[in-house]
Amino acid sequence: MNNKIIKFLIVIIIVLIIVIGFLLLFPYINNQEVKKEDVLDTKPIEQIQDTPTPKPSIKIIMFHNGTGPMCLDAIDFFVESSIQYQEYLDTEIDFQEKLAQYKENHMANSEGVSPSFSYYPIIFVGDRAFSGFNEDVRNEILIILNN
Repeated sequence: MNNKIIKFLIVIIIVLIIVIGFLLLFPYINNQEVKKEDVLDTKPIEQIQDTPTPKPSIKIIMFHNGTGPMCLDAIDFFVESSIQYQEYLDTEIDFQEKLAQYKENHMANSEGVSPSFSYYPIIFVGDRAFSGFNEDVRNEILIILNN
């Protein structure tokens, strides 16, 4: 046989071995893929035990745009802390009317990053309101929920 044909056959055999090996291993490789729901919560036990669950009388309402960094941080905080909240997005038709009603019913100014409701998210926790979201607002919400 010609030397070129032998080399060609060897290459074909090697490629077939690789393909067959991949096909045989693919189900195992695919099952090893890390899925979000399979990842264990790695919070320290103390942090898990200190996570508050809001008292039934404390209602949390968040008005936000769903895209800003403070809005996304607030959402992450509520989700990670398993705190239930009701949300209104600024894309909803009656967003401004509902926000005005909450502002009127709760207080003339807000706590948090902005005392004049200048930043989203605007979060109402019980009878208090917070405009913007940062570590201080997070801690204050935790204090409210733990009392």
